[in-house]
Amino acid sequence: MARQTGAFEAVLAEEDDSLFEPENLKQFDAVVLNNTNEEIFLPEDFAKLPPDQQAKARQRDERLKKSFADFVREGGGLAVIHAGVASFAGWPEFGDIVGARFDNHPWGSGSTVVLRIEEPSHPLTAAFKEPFFLVTDEIYQVTAPYSRENLRVLVAVDPDRTRTTPEQRKLIHRDDKDFAMTWVKSYGEGRVFYCALGHEHELFWNPIVLQHYLDGIQFVLGDLRADVAPSARK
Repeated sequence: MARQTGAFEAVLAEEDDSLFEPENLKQFDAVVLNNTNEEIFLPEDFAKLPPDQQAKARQRDERLKKSFADFVREGGGLAVIHAGVASFAGWPEFGDIVGARFDNHPWGSGSTVVLRIEEPSHPLTAAFKEPFFLVTDEIYQVTAPYSRENLRVLVAVDPDRTRTTPEQRKLIHRDDKDFAMTWVKSYGEGRVFYCALGHEHELFWNPIVLQHYLDGIQFVLGDLRADVAPSARK
């Protein structure tokens, strides 16, 4: 996307989380967490490490988390895609940064739902030409600290237009039927974009979804201005 649009330059961290060291992170305008999960800054074999190495890993983990949080708070951008909201389960501040925590997915992989474009005139929903969008994906339900008092919801599942089986209904915990899929918010001076779409591989070739991602990334980069006033306060 970066190469084809020229809108930004992407540096892929993959296994190199040293990019989150303070002196390295300051060279970037934004971070994109694309389907990250669990504890990103701890080694995968953390539980098997001897106590002294665990302690060292913990110290590094805390340093990188602080660097990451400071980056966003001081004006950096953060775009989070799908499973990224489930990252850092043991780090309370991350929920505040993103605006929610992963709960579960009542509509599992391959489910088809109807999304409602809540703000058709918002710059980050320009990709959607119609008020509703039919999509097949794994659909998340999020939990606290999620609140429309703290973030601006742009796209959500329309529960009245979406078929929900009895088994799926058993997994729904939200009495308010508020299944936000895309939102924006601020964190300190930083800009945050979250989109829950992105489990099914096919979505990464869908031109509407890709444009939505691109708009979100340009927003967190600071190249696309957009209102982040929380939905409940508009």
